[in-house]
Formats: sequence, C-alpha cells, structure tokens
Amino acid sequence: MNIFDQLEQKVLRTISSLENLQLENMQLQEDLQKEQQEHQHAQQQLTAATAQLVERDAALLDLQEQVAQLQRENEELKKDITRLTHEKNEWAVKAESLLQALDLAEV
Repeated sequence: MNIFDQLEQKVLRTISSLENLQLENMQLQEDLQKEQQEHQHAQQQLTAATAQLVERDAALLDLQEQVAQLQRENEELKKDITRLTHEKNEWAVKAESLLQALDLAEV
C-alpha cells in the first residue's frame, strides 16, 4: 500500500468518523429536545398542582374560620341553654310556690 492509499484510507476513516459523530450529535439533539419538552410538561403540571394547593389551602383556611365561628356560637348557645334551664327552674319553683299558696288559700 502506497502512501496515497494510506492517506486515502485515513481520510475515509475520518469522514466516516465525522459522519458517525454527526449522526450521534443529531440523536443527542433529538433526545435533548424530548427531554426539554418533558421538562416543560412537568413544569406545567407542577404549576397547576401548586395553584390547586394554594386554592385548597385558602378553602381550608375558610373552613377553619367557619368551624371556629360555629364553635363560638355553640359555646354561646350552651351558655344560653344553661341560663334558660336555670330560669326555667326558678320559674318552676315560683309556680310551685304560687300553687301551694293557692291551695292554702282555698283551704
């Protein structure tokens, strides 16, 4: 093999290597583009999930405020029931006294 044949073989191998590298580069660029699209999709999902969490968090706070208000109202109603029960008992005692007085007056 003369020097020109050797040189030609080296040039052909170099061209083949360049073509292989170009193909590999194209494949890597396609892979990168797919990965970027997947990343963008995941980012959109994360943004949507974050928005849902914020919305649910606000709803939870609202519900907690409603529960606290209902608990306060419940405590007030319990106090009213206790007071009214006490008043009812006082009126029952007074009514009983009046009935006894009427019974004594009739005798």
